[in-house]
Amino acid sequence: MCPVRSLALANYLCGHGYEIKKVIDSEKNPQYKIFLFEDNKAIHNSITTYLTNREV
Repeated sequence: MCPVRSLALANYLCGHGYEIKKVIDSEKNPQYKIFLFEDNKAIHNSITTYLTNREV
């Protein structure tokens, strides 16, 4: 599984056709969620694209 802690990144991935497989509570802070996606090369490429192009 590919864990994603950012809601913005999770929304981006869902908008690009990836499906959230499971949502779990963060071990460090249960108020936060971790979104789990299927782990593959394509999702890692999409995450890299998101991180490269995001505005900070």
